[in-house]
Amino acid sequence: MVGKRLLGHLQHTWQEGLAHNKKREVWPTIKRGRQLLLEGEEDEKIEFFTQAIQRFPDDAEVRFLHASVLQTIRPEDAVSETMKAVELDPDEPNRLTRAAYLMSEVNRPDLARRYAARARGLGGSDFLFAAELSHLESRFALQDGDEESAEKGFRLSVEREPQSEMFAIDLAKFLAGRGRRQEAIEVIDEAMERAKTQDGLQRLRLEVLDQNGDSDRG
Repeated sequence: MVGKRLLGHLQHTWQEGLAHNKKREVWPTIKRGRQLLLEGEEDEKIEFFTQAIQRFPDDAEVRFLHASVLQTIRPEDAVSETMKAVELDPDEPNRLTRAAYLMSEVNRPDLARRYAARARGLGGSDFLFAAELSHLESRFALQDGDEESAEKGFRLSVEREPQSEMFAIDLAKFLAGRGRRQEAIEVIDEAMERAKTQDGLQRLRLEVLDQNGDSDRG
């Protein structure tokens, strides 16, 4: 799930902890909630966040983590919780990027694009989730038929985070789908030297090579 991948990348930075220093009660809840999203059972997560929302109804991060839990089981409620999180803290580009991804996953492209645009305006090109934002913007560009912008964004994401399997896969798929299979193989091979996980890359490499074989036989 994309939300979990983003969550796994979220760094518990000193700055973030400092920002919550005036609300020391909520910070342990946020850290525990993030851990549960990655590792917890569904019932455990639901129970935890039901209580967390009751205790901290006005904390944007708690609201957004709750939305992440609801994404697959109650998507409409996930939309409402995400909107509430953004209303509570509308100027945080990292959370806005995560919100844009979640809205894309639950088929709310209007909100996904709105949050992505606001994240770009606030964060510029250098913030924690800048690579993720470029990747999402590339998906939007593809939907709009702008292949040049899509390729530029996919490549930028790979350059910023060469260890990301997902970014490399999407760039390679983009290239292979346009008949640029050798370029796709080069992207895959380079990514396999650096990516933290490789199963998807290995499968895609075989698929692209098979496409080459079919082309040669044709």
